[in-house]
Amino acid sequence: ALNWDGATAGMPESVASWTQTASYTNRVVMPTTRSGAFTNLVITGSATLNGGEWWRPSNTKNDDNTAKVWLNVRIGNDLTTGKDFTFNAYGTGFFKSRGPSPAQNQGRGGSHGGSGAGSSYVNETVYGDYARPTSLGSGSYGSMNYYGGGAVVLTVGGVFVHQGTIIADGGDGSDNAAPSGGSILIETSRLEGDGVMSAEGGSPSGKRSGGGGGRIGIHVTEAGSDYVSFTNKFLGLLSATGGAGPNGDYAHNIGAAGTIYVETRSDNGSGRLFVRNRDWKFTKGTLAHNAVTPVPESETWDLSSVNMCDNARLGVYGTLKVPSFAAITAEGVEEYSLLLFAGGSLQSALTHDTLTAKGFGVATTGTNDFGAHNLEIPETSTLKVEGALTVGNLKLNGTKLAAGEYVASSLTETYPNVSGAGTIKVLGLSDGLMLFVR
Repeated sequence: ALNWDGATAGMPESVASWTQTASYTNRVVMPTTRSGAFTNLVITGSATLNGGEWWRPSNTKNDDNTAKVWLNVRIGNDLTTGKDFTFNAYGTGFFKSRGPSPAQNQGRGGSHGGSGAGSSYVNETVYGDYARPTSLGSGSYGSMNYYGGGAVVLTVGGVFVHQGTIIADGGDGSDNAAPSGGSILIETSRLEGDGVMSAEGGSPSGKRSGGGGGRIGIHVTEAGSDYVSFTNKFLGLLSATGGAGPNGDYAHNIGAAGTIYVETRSDNGSGRLFVRNRDWKFTKGTLAHNAVTPVPESETWDLSSVNMCDNARLGVYGTLKVPSFAAITAEGVEEYSLLLFAGGSLQSALTHDTLTAKGFGVATTGTNDFGAHNLEIPETSTLKVEGALTVGNLKLNGTKLAAGEYVASSLTETYPNVSGAGTIKVLGLSDGLMLFVR
């Protein structure tokens, strides 16, 4: 075992190369801090890490809410990790009851990229940068001390062949409410391999409350790279799911998924967002602010596509911008997966676009104005309106509604997939070229 402490032990903060063979099974402690003498290790050449692990100690309880630690490494050329190697930031975030959004009681898990179980969303319930995350997970609640997930930041000038594990999960086993997952940020010329990157929320020991998922951000900088080439070269697992009870079987105690962001050179700064929650089920029919992955009201997320998977629920409080509503997709969804809360805005680059809810449900609360845009709800999907929704045109089960105002409940008899007590205003706009002034 080795403590590579450049600040106090006279070890260099920059080396030419680094090799760990598969037979090495010990831990290298890398005590890098966000400010001070040793903020990151620099390897000017290449690194091959086939065995053992790199680990950064967690915040202490005396660190309060200051994010002082991370595992931060910059590699000038190539990085290769073998299946027996781990970048380990498991439970190295904020201490119990500490962090920007810690667990509050046995019914509310810690939040980060996703809301903790039972955590009613208000501004700043979630935190961190969805595209370039470096924030730590918030701590647990209860008599047992469980830390949130830590932060791993890897900057690779060449090719990153990842066959090992990067883990930034919140700690599992809290007796009341679990901590949230941490952050993983990767910037590399090209990513290959079949390794694991995990920033999952922590799971409690019993029928309690899971932590919200963390955040993963991947940036591929090679000229000509696109998402197709990325998926052809990297076949590994990316996971930022929320935490639950043992085996994920406690439906009302599940933390919401965090965020996974992938950006390639061809995305020109607007990458792809994935919200995945491992098929864990939420209470049906509810529009509660808990168990969602929020786009906060103070933020605008400009993305090339959004995919919701395995019963993840994306709650839009701020602004979500896509080139076309066709870029919003879902799979493995039980009911509502796209929720528009009061003031939430969906924006398409097209002048007169249609959001077709294929495979996912749309639910609204508060005032949501689609303006000139259209909404189509096929028979296999659902629409729930609790507030006031305005759309250019509305098509239900293949039928285009006439212009006018409707109460959602009045449509239910004809369209069983529509529910709610809110109002729907259909402008009945032309599908042709138009100038829309609001």
